[in-house]
Amino acid sequence: MNCLVTGGNGFIGSHLVDYLVNNGHNVISIDDLSGSSKKYENPKAKYYYGSITDKSFCDKCMKDIDVVYHLAAYAAEIMSLYIPIHIANNNLVGTTNLIVSSVNHNIDHFIFVSSMSVYGDSKIPYTEDDYCEPKDTYGLFKLTCEKLLKIYHDSFGLKYSILRPHNVYGPRQYMEDPYRNVLTIWVNRILKNEPPIIYGDGNQERSFTYIKDIIPIIAKAKDVEGIYNIGPIEPITINDACIKLSNKMEAKGFSVKDSIHKEERLQEVKIAYSENKKANYIFGEIGWTSLDDGLELFINWIKKEKIKPVDFKFFETVEIDRGLPSFWKNIE
Repeated sequence: MNCLVTGGNGFIGSHLVDYLVNNGHNVISIDDLSGSSKKYENPKAKYYYGSITDKSFCDKCMKDIDVVYHLAAYAAEIMSLYIPIHIANNNLVGTTNLIVSSVNHNIDHFIFVSSMSVYGDSKIPYTEDDYCEPKDTYGLFKLTCEKLLKIYHDSFGLKYSILRPHNVYGPRQYMEDPYRNVLTIWVNRILKNEPPIIYGDGNQERSFTYIKDIIPIIAKAKDVEGIYNIGPIEPITINDACIKLSNKMEAKGFSVKDSIHKEERLQEVKIAYSENKKANYIFGEIGWTSLDDGLELFINWIKKEKIKPVDFKFFETVEIDRGLPSFWKNIE
């Protein structure tokens, strides 16, 4: 099949490109490189650099495509409250462009990688049938894109699948981002010989998903329709996750300082993790990697690849600065 992967240079996208290529598919990747690099490009895939906010660019890349895997987005949930125009343009307008191009080019199937953030404060664990009440701009626009897909399915027959992963981590994750992917933020700080930062009391509960577990599911979503939560049910407090990571990195020879606490983040959901029975039923029982094993794999990759710490890239143009936490202006 001819597959288009948006965000194919990114964390999840680059792994998906590799998987699709290794399974005999022709792959075109599009990426604006705003949160990714060319470092992990697959020599058997084709890469085009541009933004999905450019409708003509989307149209050009759709030629002869059978399946669209849409992963491109700026995924900073709580930071999205302070940059709603940027999020709307990148995530909502960009996705709308892709949907319109898909309809006009008679795409067979549209796979949308959404987010657990669409649920907000729903009951725990989240299920696909729960009422969604997002608490941030990012989650709201993800949910809007999901509803757009249903409208265009009902109107023009565009087949689609929606996947809602949560807290994905592992090799190739973008370390420059100070707003999202807490495990990788901690890793980068430890590599810089700085203590991990915890927001609030650290009793927030999350379940973390190792990158290699979800890639086959995303790839196979072209064969099914519907909405699926993807990720393990292994809730852990942020405090305990920090201790677990710090101990493992220290055991591997990295210098670890005690974590420090900063003020709570606006609109942060206290407990958030999803049920996965539907995905396990449709895609087969998935051997979800435990956090212990996943962190071991992640840290081993860091050592093997000799990953170096990087400077965090802070947003230069904040649209709402009222109440912007100090640690998002300067992480110290």
